[in-house]
Amino acid sequence: HLFDRFRNAPAPEHARLIRTQTPRQPRRRSDVVMDVDHDLHIFCGDRRPFFAPPKSVCAMIFVTHRLPVNVPGETRLDRAAVWDGLVLKANDALPFVPSMSSCEIIARHGETSFDREVESRSGRRHTERITLEAPHRVVFTRIAGPVLGVITNEIEGSDDDLHLRFSFAVIVTGVEGNSAAEAEYANSLTGEYNKAIEATLKAIRQWAA
Repeated sequence: HLFDRFRNAPAPEHARLIRTQTPRQPRRRSDVVMDVDHDLHIFCGDRRPFFAPPKSVCAMIFVTHRLPVNVPGETRLDRAAVWDGLVLKANDALPFVPSMSSCEIIARHGETSFDREVESRSGRRHTERITLEAPHRVVFTRIAGPVLGVITNEIEGSDDDLHLRFSFAVIVTGVEGNSAAEAEYANSLTGEYNKAIEATLKAIRQWAA
């Protein structure tokens, strides 16, 4: 599931990640509660959100968007080609994400998990834990950097109706929830990731041609 990887990411001492059947009823004001079936809910009652410094304000942004893999006039891709492209993207994102300026693998934890350090053209640097869930999903858990959370690239649909879905749930510190600043940041991220989906499919088509 999209948010399963939060369980494996390091959390500061002041934050606790708990699984509960009643995610909208935190047991304590400092609890961070995850609903792994539908959505991610952050309870910032004492302004101590997951991954954020103590007493910081936070906003949680969740966006999901998908595009059809095969469109008229373009190279047709099957599921295996899309998966191979996502694996290449996980190892070296530069040909797939125009907004990224560097991507370096810094540690490997096995055949399906590794850490990479990426930097955007705006200068934001993150460390991400990559998990390959063949043959349909790649999970990127941001474990260090200014904006932390989980991003997934997922192949959906039947072989004759493939789609590629990008989803992200990120926690932004220093931005008030339900504020104009949160809406502006969400719109910016949404535009950035929508462009990333289009660029990823374009690069995979070029690679597969």
